[in-house]
Amino acid sequence: MSSWRKRVRTLRRLYKEVMQYKDAFWVTEDLKFYCCAREQIQRGLSTAQAVQAGPRSSPQHLRHGGIIAAWPNLAEPRTVKASFGTVRVTRRVLRAAIANRDGRARWSKLLRDLLEDRDVLRVLNAVDSVASQRLSGKRYGRAQMRDMATRLNGEWRTLAGPAPIVPENIGSSTRRAFGQMWKSFTGPTDALPIDLFRILVSLLSCAYFLRTLLEAAEFSSPHGLIDHGLVRKTLWYTRIGLIPPGVGLRFFRVLYSLAAMGALLLAAGIGVKPVSAFLYVTAVSTYRWNFPVTYVDDALMHLILLWMVLLPIGSTLTLPEWFSERGAAVERWKKTQVPGATMRCLLANLALVYIVAGLWKWTSPLWRQGLAVYAILKTAVSRTPELWRPEHVPALSVANHMALVLEPLFPVAFVLSSNHPLKWSLGAAMFGFHAGIIATLKIPFANIACVAASVLVFRNEIMGRLRGHSQNRLPGESSEGAFGLPEKLALLLEAVLALAMLFEAVRPYWRYGTPPVVRKNKQLANRTPSLSQNPVYGLLWFAGLAQSYRLFDWIDHYNYHITYEVMERREEGTTHRLDDEILFPRTIRNVLLQSYLHNATWMKVPRQHLSELQYSLFERYVRRFCSRYGDNGWIEVFADVQRTTAENLDLCSPQRARLLTFTCRGGKPHIYFMRLAKG
Repeated sequence: MSSWRKRVRTLRRLYKEVMQYKDAFWVTEDLKFYCCAREQIQRGLSTAQAVQAGPRSSPQHLRHGGIIAAWPNLAEPRTVKASFGTVRVTRRVLRAAIANRDGRARWSKLLRDLLEDRDVLRVLNAVDSVASQRLSGKRYGRAQMRDMATRLNGEWRTLAGPAPIVPENIGSSTRRAFGQMWKSFTGPTDALPIDLFRILVSLLSCAYFLRTLLEAAEFSSPHGLIDHGLVRKTLWYTRIGLIPPGVGLRFFRVLYSLAAMGALLLAAGIGVKPVSAFLYVTAVSTYRWNFPVTYVDDALMHLILLWMVLLPIGSTLTLPEWFSERGAAVERWKKTQVPGATMRCLLANLALVYIVAGLWKWTSPLWRQGLAVYAILKTAVSRTPELWRPEHVPALSVANHMALVLEPLFPVAFVLSSNHPLKWSLGAAMFGFHAGIIATLKIPFANIACVAASVLVFRNEIMGRLRGHSQNRLPGESSEGAFGLPEKLALLLEAVLALAMLFEAVRPYWRYGTPPVVRKNKQLANRTPSLSQNPVYGLLWFAGLAQSYRLFDWIDHYNYHITYEVMERREEGTTHRLDDEILFPRTIRNVLLQSYLHNATWMKVPRQHLSELQYSLFERYVRRFCSRYGDNGWIEVFADVQRTTAENLDLCSPQRARLLTFTCRGGKPHIYFMRLAKG
């Protein structure tokens, strides 16, 4: 047993030495040879079989510290004595016996596969110099390989005799299975689909920061609709960011312009890592600065920018290489490989989004009743809330139940084999799912990002198309299955995200402030939100992340249909109805901000501070109205609020309430009434 362990230790040391030569692990075109050779190398000579024999002048001999290591010649069958004491001799014998680069690549790749499989017996026979000298630099058809393997097998039998059979216990079988899983997880992958994903994310980020630039005066500016000082005072954790208090609108315009240009540099493949880090920090600081109106688009955008920092991007599809090499660069890109662990962690993150969002919908009564889609389309988040009528409920109920069933199943496509019919079916359903959301709801960026990730899900199909449906992987630039710092951080990130979603299961409400929730949980609603509600969120927050995958399960508490009536009574006694969007615009961030005016807080706000936030919002909305439209008469604002339920599908039972009364004099607001929440 001790001799066997010594052999294993020797092979491990040899493996570490060979690992230093990364080019020796390039994947070649001889995949059929590997499969055939794997079955035929059960017999042969060990790499470590160095013997002291023969004249020193023989070219088959190597000198090392006075020890002559020789490889047996097939012409002289003899019994050789194995020696495992000198790893340096073994290493020199290996390098001399497999001096040809292609041969070294072929045999060291096989050595690595067997070592990772813990197939020690086959490893001892895998790098026989005789076989390597006969096969290096040549290509064989299937029949030729079988003939050569049969002949070599007979020669090996003559030299080495019967090979010992080592029984395999359950523990080694489990370790081998785990080794295979780990190898699949950390193995290399094609770089081109990852960089195609990089380009899509870059263009999406450019559009995202351009939209943020256009919204800067309304939300980011200190003179906009959000009182950032009040938010920072009320929610202490929003102070953790890189945007200093007191900055003006010019700062944000410069910042977001630089971010949009940086996204274009990322798409071009220029400075990918520094640019990705800058975009991620900018996105994180922005959502924390505008925290009251943060929603799923912001959450997914800063998340995928973090993945840009971790992913092995920039190896292909770069503009400078294309300008300088054109066709040669394209052919090289088809062959380039990078470590694949981070990409697989990203797919696991996407799977977590689908699984958590899909399964949590089953806890919603409206989703189970088949009314959730209709209720969502009647909210202000919908692009056309007035279009949908009760007669559309049957068709929307079908879409409702299809989403319930399909969304948790989308990750199945991530693990199916290439060109599997079910994989294509799920891919089509995934595309239709997100396309439907983009067409009907004001949530484009998160859904486009999920669609963009499909290039990673179908990466093998894409590469097969680019390579002409070749089944064999092309030889070329590749990277061994490394597991360095980026891969470790990616795995840690995915573990923390999974743990955070697990903690969500024990939390009754992740937002509060809606009246039914407040009545049941007054103590919770009057408490300042803290990291203790979900301690894992604290870890994510300090890493810059704000994530919750309970998507659209809020509809039971936020199924409000709100309309406004803005009436102006002039001095001559006439009354006119104004367009309510002049006062309360219907963009997605304005809709989220207006939810605080109706006690249906979108993000967590302590109950005792809600009236202060409402006062600030009313004052800033009225001030913007007066600055744009000048002096006017006596303006009263009424709100008709009702909820979409099975008993109120036609929304004919509104609760009318006076919301605001004001006038504008000299471009300044004079507010006489505003409805505030009771502390």
